[in-house]
Amino acid sequence: MSMNKSALAAAIAAAIGASVIGAPSANAAPVSLTQMGSSAVLPIIEQVWHDYCVAGTLAEYRDATAATAAAYTAGGGSYRIYTCTIATNATTTAASIAGDTLTYNERGTGGSIFGVVPVAQGSAQTMMTTTGCTNVGAIAPAATAFACSPISTASVVPDIGISDVEPGLFYGTNPNLPAAFPTPLNAADQAKLTPTPFVQQVFGVGVGSAVKASVTNLTTSQITSILNGTYSDWHEVNSAIAAGTAITVCERTAGSGTQAGANAIFLNNPCAPSGGLGSVGTAVLNASTSTLIACLNGNAGHAIGILGLADGPKAADTFALVSIGGTAPSAANAATGSYPYEVESTINTRVITSYTAEQQKLINALAGVFSDPASLSTVNTGLPAPAVNALSANYAPSTPYAASNPVEWGSRGGSTCAPYSLLFP
Repeated sequence: MSMNKSALAAAIAAAIGASVIGAPSANAAPVSLTQMGSSAVLPIIEQVWHDYCVAGTLAEYRDATAATAAAYTAGGGSYRIYTCTIATNATTTAASIAGDTLTYNERGTGGSIFGVVPVAQGSAQTMMTTTGCTNVGAIAPAATAFACSPISTASVVPDIGISDVEPGLFYGTNPNLPAAFPTPLNAADQAKLTPTPFVQQVFGVGVGSAVKASVTNLTTSQITSILNGTYSDWHEVNSAIAAGTAITVCERTAGSGTQAGANAIFLNNPCAPSGGLGSVGTAVLNASTSTLIACLNGNAGHAIGILGLADGPKAADTFALVSIGGTAPSAANAATGSYPYEVESTINTRVITSYTAEQQKLINALAGVFSDPASLSTVNTGLPAPAVNALSANYAPSTPYAASNPVEWGSRGGSTCAPYSLLFP
């Protein structure tokens, strides 16, 4: 049976020891939250605050060298800070924080594992501050952009984390553990983490400008062969491409949820003992989505890489996304089970943390916005392509699929290693 919005909020509140979403704040209470983890979710979070902040009050900070608002908008950045007043006309999911003055500090560098390990352990990590940032002008819709380069930093313990995939993919000894966290979380630390599944994210496989006209579709077997190093030449993928055209694989570093999802779905790793990564001699490792996009746009147009649909391609990008098994990448196709590259993401909270009353409301409201199909429909319209669906465990989907009610028709049951099983219609 599907949960409604209030039931989902209650479940999240119970998970973090908070009360259910309450009445709107009577005063402009300050509320701040530090969030680490997924870089794929950065543009989704950005769109949330564009939708839920009072027009004209939003200031957005990025680790960027942009000198103009246009360059800032076109760029990436893996650290973000948002300050604003939460809109009083926000939907029910955000009503509890309406009128609050927000500071939301977000880190995507290092990927999803930073939304898991530091949250569970309560360990401080590097976060950006607003010191030394430069106002580069107005960006749509009614926000002021600040470019921060070089960034000033502070060591901060995250309040919450977001992981593209379930935290279990970062437990145990497996290829998803980076050098920064060489020791797997022990059982005691795992017990300190409360992951709450909240959204289906859709990912894509991009190919560079020199091959995109010839490579518009790849089978899962071909993707596997490229990622594990069996194929190293584009001629092996499509004989129309000249032999000797080396494939450059733009990968994310270990710890990335984007990479962990691809490892599980295409390489069966760490899902099975037989799963492998292979040896890719032309792999370029990227610590963030923004550098992976630069990798896809470069390398003489001969690259292939993985990224969320929320991240592009944008107008300035030269790469293109391919179909997988003859099915185009889209939120609709992922929801209905015909497109295979999707994951179910989690918001992670720490069991022993004493959140303030306003932080508890903000966490609940965020989870509500992220999980509510009406909110996600609005978020999708602001992305390069619709990229997120609500979970079928929480809401009933439409048949046929409706962009106004983006809900998956099935589920992986909380495990990226499990097949996507249709539950509807």
